[in-house]
Amino acid sequence: MKFLKLEIQNLASLDKQGGEVINFEEGALKESNIFSIVGPTGSGKSTILDAICLALYSRAPRYPRKKGEKKHKIVIYGEHGEGENNRPAPTDPCNILTRGKKDGYSKLTFLANNGDVYRAEWSIHMMKLNYKDPITSLYKITQQEGRMVEEQAEWEKLPQIIGLDYEQFLRTVLIAQGSFANFLTAKEDKRYELLEKLIGCEEMYVNIA
Repeated sequence: MKFLKLEIQNLASLDKQGGEVINFEEGALKESNIFSIVGPTGSGKSTILDAICLALYSRAPRYPRKKGEKKHKIVIYGEHGEGENNRPAPTDPCNILTRGKKDGYSKLTFLANNGDVYRAEWSIHMMKLNYKDPITSLYKITQQEGRMVEEQAEWEKLPQIIGLDYEQFLRTVLIAQGSFANFLTAKEDKRYELLEKLIGCEEMYVNIA
């Protein structure tokens, strides 16, 4: 897959009015095959990576899910009282919403390996006394008669479209800080499966191996 555009609003330190847009098809990013994300602590480097994961999987590396937990559910901690609202569990991705904001989102437009363009979206809305579940959506973008047409697709099928589930994505495409060893120490059959998917051709990988 190839990232085309990332749109972020009110996630962690990225709270610029009107949101942030990273267009990988313009300027220096389009001309470069490799680039780095640099900046001081708290500038939003990790948030960019979290936003990508949220749009694709509704999960983020900084909020690890408990082992065996299949479905994300909001758990409210604390009681509403003077000076303090209810808050989600510490491992809940909703915590990424900028403090003091009520709405936030991540939208990732990407080119899939099958040649189709998609936009995956994740958004969150927090009310004063309770929290709504994140909203996820997926759109297939095509050009018809000279204009762009968006057709809603099934967000749940993103792992099949990408070719990687969340854990595989973290081990290969987006390796969170301090997690590179997870790939190196993975069992042989797991590494074999990952490399097979990355190369995209079972026969080629078998011949190389």
